[in-house]
Amino acid sequence: MLMRIFILVFSLLLSFHARGQYRTDLRPTLQNTRASNQGLHNIFTHSMMIRDSRVLYEPHRLRGPYFTLGFEYHELDFDPGAGRIKMNFDLLGDLIYYMGGWFRQDKIDDVDDRYSNTSFFSGGLIELMGSWNIISRDRFTIGLGFVLYDLVYQHKEIDENGEPPNPRNSIVSGYGFYGGGVLHSDILINSAWTAHLDFFRGFGLYHAKKDRLEREGYPSTPFDSWKLTAMILHQSGFFVHFRHHQTIAKTDLPTQAARIQLGVGFRLGMYKYKGETHRKDPRSNPKKSTF
Repeated sequence: MLMRIFILVFSLLLSFHARGQYRTDLRPTLQNTRASNQGLHNIFTHSMMIRDSRVLYEPHRLRGPYFTLGFEYHELDFDPGAGRIKMNFDLLGDLIYYMGGWFRQDKIDDVDDRYSNTSFFSGGLIELMGSWNIISRDRFTIGLGFVLYDLVYQHKEIDENGEPPNPRNSIVSGYGFYGGGVLHSDILINSAWTAHLDFFRGFGLYHAKKDRLEREGYPSTPFDSWKLTAMILHQSGFFVHFRHHQTIAKTDLPTQAARIQLGVGFRLGMYKYKGETHRKDPRSNPKKSTF
């Protein structure tokens, strides 16, 4: 459902702005948009669904939507060979969620029952991506890099009838650390809108229950995962955001959860960059503003 909404929003934006015309005094390129600035921060809010088709209790196979906050440090540089860093801090958003529950109920509690699901996971301390542009053109880039991240996974031993009322966490529950590769791409829609995508495939490097997992005949890291993130960004800093983070189970236990998120946010700092600070097309008049 969230994927369909995202595709609809994306299509409407494209059709709306296709009717506009570019400025003739400066040919639109990725390099002269306001998105071409480094060291900016994204703040956003999401509606999140948890999906796990493997769980035994059918009502827990798709849960939500849940409210969530997000914070990112996200560099964008479109020059050939340029590097970029993206750091996502999911834990900070979760802490704000916990504090909100504490103020409302005078205790830290699961105020919307997200942790009562059979399966649930969230980011840990950090998600760090570093990548470099391999192909850089006026209207698109493609790049490759690496990712390091951690997850906290929860799987409760709940049967097909939703029992027992106080289930234990299974052996795959706990903290894990992951690493892998990143593919990123940037697309110029027009002088006001850009699209940014990144995809990573991560492999389990460490799990807090490694020794116990091995003793009981399971892989020492019970999950790998992949994640797709897509952002449509306006020059004002407003953006629409979609994420799909899918775990890949390496055991036969009935759990393989995904987080699917759709939301909106604001990219801090873009308002500071007027046309005079953009890198100019050498064929344009340097006295004229980009926008």
